[in-house]
Amino acid sequence: MRSIDRDARAAVFGLNRVPGVTTTESCQGGSRGSGHSAFAYVRFRHPLPPRFRSYLLARVGGIARVEDTAAYARRPEWNQLFLRALAEAASAYRRRYARLPISRFRIRARTLRRRLARASPSGIALCLHCGRTRPCGNAEHLQLRLAPIDEAMRDGWFRDFTEVPENQLPADLRASESPARLRARAENGQFGEAYLRRWAAFEKRAAGAAVEAQVLRAVRLARTDARWRDLEVYRHRGVLVFEWPLRRPRARRHLGTCAGRAKP
Repeated sequence: MRSIDRDARAAVFGLNRVPGVTTTESCQGGSRGSGHSAFAYVRFRHPLPPRFRSYLLARVGGIARVEDTAAYARRPEWNQLFLRALAEAASAYRRRYARLPISRFRIRARTLRRRLARASPSGIALCLHCGRTRPCGNAEHLQLRLAPIDEAMRDGWFRDFTEVPENQLPADLRASESPARLRARAENGQFGEAYLRRWAAFEKRAAGAAVEAQVLRAVRLARTDARWRDLEVYRHRGVLVFEWPLRRPRARRHLGTCAGRAKP
């Protein structure tokens, strides 16, 4: 197991304490021949939660290139500055959102995948005020709408599957039959049980990635509305976690006379 570079440790440890962020690889950067990449970087197992990614861009965007699954120093001479800024941003982010009353909604990724595999649209409802996850009559109830997994998507995944060397089919067979027909034959076991198992595992991974990509797009679209700019979603142990600060309705202004200072 590769150890974490000394100058990158604070950034790596700080980032891994942010909910939904798991680092997989990092480098402190260095000169040619040092065994390090020229640019310092940190890579992530899953796409960064949208709210945290936006926060990072605002904090370190001038010196770093922040992508969904990685962050890099823009210039080699900024490597140390980049790593310190990442550590400080992660710490400030945790402090900022730890003080807010947060509502959470959790759903297993496989449950959502199975819903969308039924070829019918699905959605997730969230409320800013009460934290309920079903329509409650509040005007600030958000509905994240997700498109179903259709046959065209499955045919596309099967084409990708057959491009893997161990899964390739004879050229004459691919030329004479459509991807939909070949997929149906594979699912009927005509190419063998081992082939069917490999395809089932590939389809499961592809469907999971497609569903998570849809969720991320839906959340990013919702965050363009100022009311939902703090909406967050991340994956934790096979569960999609939605978080949003609760917005309590303002108390109505008292228009009557205070009992303690009643007029004579």
